[in-house]
Amino acid sequence: MNDTTKSICKRLAQEGFSADAPGLYHGRIPQAIEKAARLSAEADSELVKTAVFLKGTLLS
Repeated sequence: MNDTTKSICKRLAQEGFSADAPGLYHGRIPQAIEKAARLSAEADSELVKTAVFLKGTLLS
C-alpha cells in the first residue's frame, strides 16, 4: 500500500470515518503501468474466488 492511500485512510479516520484499504497486491507496489495491470488482474481473480467462496459459505 502506498503512502497516498495510507494518508487518505488516516485523514478519514481522523474525521470519524471507518477507513479500510486492503493491500490487494500483497505488499508489492508497481512502478510501471504494465506491472500494475498484471497485479490488478491477479487481484481481480483473487476477489472473484473469494466472493464465490463466501457466497457458498453463507448460503450453506
